Amino acid sequence: MSNQFKGSIGRTWQDSKAWWPQPSCYGGPIDTPNIDKIAANGLLYNNWHTTALCGSTRACLLTGHNHHSVGMAAVTNIATGFPGYQ
Repeated sequence: MSNQFKGSIGRTWQDSKAWWPQPSCYGGPIDTPNIDKIAANGLLYNNWHTTALCGSTRACLLTGHNHHSVGMAAVTNIATGFPGYQ
């Protein structure tokens, strides 16, 4: 998705045309071509939990399991000394 403005700006607002970027399949402004392809083929995620960290959120998306279940409850470059979190 390109965020390049596709409306027009005239001398007055009457001469101008507003434009908003087309949202992705989940309504966000970020271009997600691979998720959009999956959605176009019928796989849509709902009631999906995101975490505060990108790595653990990615682990949830890729495995379909809670981030604690797959040992990704912490930043991946910090070992905690507990099982499943190193």
